[in-house]
Amino acid sequence: MGYSLLGLESFALVVLVTTLTFALGARCTRKSARIALFLASVVAPGGALLGLTVLAALLRFRWQAGASAFVPVVCLTVAYSATAFVLFRRGLRRSDPQAPIAATTWPVGRLGAHLAVTAALFFMTFWNLDLAVLQRLASVRADANSLALSTVPSDVSDSDNAARTYVRALRVMASPEAADARGMVDVAADTSASISDPAGWQPRWIEWFRGDTDSIDVQDAVLRTFLARQAPAIALFREARTKPKCSFLTVAQRLDFTRQAPFFPLLTAVRVVVLDARVKGADGDLRAALDDVSALFAAARHVAGDGELMGILVGATCERMAVSTLAAILSSHEALPEFLADVQFGGEFSFERQFSKALRLEQALGYSAFSKLATDANGWTLGLGPLDLDPSRSLYRVFFLGEDLDSFRKNIEHVQALSEKPYRVSKDALVDAGENTKTRLQGWLTRTLAINLAGPSLECASADARQQLAIALLALHRYRARTGGFPESVANLSPDSLSTVPLDPFSGEPLRMRRADRRVILYSVGPDGKDSGGLSANESKLGDDIAVCVARL
Repeated sequence: MGYSLLGLESFALVVLVTTLTFALGARCTRKSARIALFLASVVAPGGALLGLTVLAALLRFRWQAGASAFVPVVCLTVAYSATAFVLFRRGLRRSDPQAPIAATTWPVGRLGAHLAVTAALFFMTFWNLDLAVLQRLASVRADANSLALSTVPSDVSDSDNAARTYVRALRVMASPEAADARGMVDVAADTSASISDPAGWQPRWIEWFRGDTDSIDVQDAVLRTFLARQAPAIALFREARTKPKCSFLTVAQRLDFTRQAPFFPLLTAVRVVVLDARVKGADGDLRAALDDVSALFAAARHVAGDGELMGILVGATCERMAVSTLAAILSSHEALPEFLADVQFGGEFSFERQFSKALRLEQALGYSAFSKLATDANGWTLGLGPLDLDPSRSLYRVFFLGEDLDSFRKNIEHVQALSEKPYRVSKDALVDAGENTKTRLQGWLTRTLAINLAGPSLECASADARQQLAIALLALHRYRARTGGFPESVANLSPDSLSTVPLDPFSGEPLRMRRADRRVILYSVGPDGKDSGGLSANESKLGDDIAVCVARL
């Protein structure tokens, strides 16, 4: 109703502008002034409407925004054109050839009063529509808070919060002299600059961080010196694994976009723990090496369980490094059963379930972005040019926000529904949704916030597959410690070594084993769902499996 009224008032406004300007021109005695006003009476409002129509067409067909505004704007332009044509015909009419044109008799004062009243009504209607949108944004902010509270860890005490220990480890890693710093720390502190070169070990640090861990010389004296200096930070990582929860940011900090969790510095630090585990394994100190591996698994679950999508992706990377490190150590040594029992995975944890939770937080962050962009007059922007200017915010709220917000909600809820299903079931729909993200979405902010979630979903499914591989890998080594050899298949691990057989998330079937090239290979069929015999994409163009080496025969 409000938008219909606004449309009628807009039509009346441009018609009155045309009529009044034409009437003023008819009263001019100078021919040049009269012609100028006649032209202005139609060119000014008509040109404005024509430009608005072109803009609406660009928004609708090129920029996929403001679809609902296109038809009303076209109708307004057509109606004005027809009305202006009728006004000109009547205004130029003469009762006889010597009489003045009819427009000279039009009441200028009354037309001016009508124009002023119509303009006032137009702005009042616009203001009421804006107030209605602001009320809706208040509800959106409440929804954002509710969603965020439902996804991030709550009531985390300092003593139970692993985030504080991790941040302390990052600071110690960057500056080993701070090893005794046990005071309160800001878990959202920016440590990215210092951790990129821990304790000034460039350029060797780049080599250790970027290179393949398998190719690193674990007997390198420089590497061992580096790890010896990092022993206090590594000890803090081991300490963090005993913490039940992890929360880097409060809900307010997440929704205000004022702080960022140190996920990437943490990923850099995890590499140091991986290097330490490899060196300890090479030295035969399996208990210390497996302690490091347990710290890696704990870091993966802590970071992924923090609630943010970026945290889940970083956690999945930690998981990959943890599994490859565990496999490298166990394939080269026969660990005692009590050592194997010390490797902890953190209970029933699923990256795919965490992905579904993270999407709710993404929805909350999106709602918060809509609210801040549309209402914050203190300079909060998303780099959207004119849309970031305060005068434009009201126009955006009234004419575009509703459609933009509905498109965002529809898209995120569609992906959430897909994420509730196993990846092998929703894979094709997720890929389709990701490939068409930018073409099927309406709205400036929706298209700005939209990301292809097919990749993150795949990463989560792959992390769950690696988790199952790690569980089966430990069970296989416990089986060998008890029987002297490996079983023929993973199914033989149940019920003596495992209560249930580890399943492959990509097939829904038990993980697979094969013996080849004097190795025992444990593998998942991977994202394509096809058994490539344990060949990964790095080993063969035809392979897409996720595999670990159980032992060398």
